[in-house]
Amino acid sequence: NNLSQFTESDSFEWDFGDGIGTSTQENPSYTYFEAGEYTVTLTGQNILGDEDSETKEFLISVYELPVARFEVRPEVIYIPDDPAFFGNFSVGADSYQWDFGDGNTSTDVQPIHFYQEIGNYEVTLIATTNEGCSDTTTVESAILAEIGGETISPNAFTPNTSGPTGGQVSGENGVNDVFLPVTESVVEFNMFIYNRWGELLFQSKDKTVGWDGYFNGEICPPDVYVYKLELAYADGSAEIKVGDVTLIR
Repeated sequence: NNLSQFTESDSFEWDFGDGIGTSTQENPSYTYFEAGEYTVTLTGQNILGDEDSETKEFLISVYELPVARFEVRPEVIYIPDDPAFFGNFSVGADSYQWDFGDGNTSTDVQPIHFYQEIGNYEVTLIATTNEGCSDTTTVESAILAEIGGETISPNAFTPNTSGPTGGQVSGENGVNDVFLPVTESVVEFNMFIYNRWGELLFQSKDKTVGWDGYFNGEICPPDVYVYKLELAYADGSAEIKVGDVTLIR
């Protein structure tokens, strides 16, 4: 914004401080392409040829733009059990805003999201710096959420001999110390465990909690046990599955 007085309009010379940009316009605009602090100088002459200049040091602060980039794995998930993992590969950003396309959002760096409805979802990431510079990227059809309907049951497991675990699956180091079927698109879950005499040893209505091999605080003997699964799926179907599992010690 040129505030000069008593200066000829055709005598202005601007130096924008980046070693590239100059202008002879009275009120120019200029785009910087490199981040940094820039000193600007304006020179002008009056009708008699007298010259004057003004320099303002570090007048312009230019910040780096971030680059928003991400990947989604897997690209096909089965509701409501499968998580979608969002890998954030953005550069130069300090904060993030995710839109998963189903009405849910997140500010986590690398979020995990569970979709609840079938559909093909568009995902958007806005990456922002502390200075307020931002970049946005959108991936159309990033996630396909489908209804599955598969349940897989292991046929053997080895309980933890140090005591009851509560049936939570650790999944560490390949430990197979809890009997828990792997479910897909199950919305209602009811599992019963019986011994060979038909005695009920365990029941779970939580598809994340299995049988740890204990009954009344004592580990059960090695044997073949019967399980019964009452399942309801996201597509409205239902199923009862009966099978056996071997407890190994």
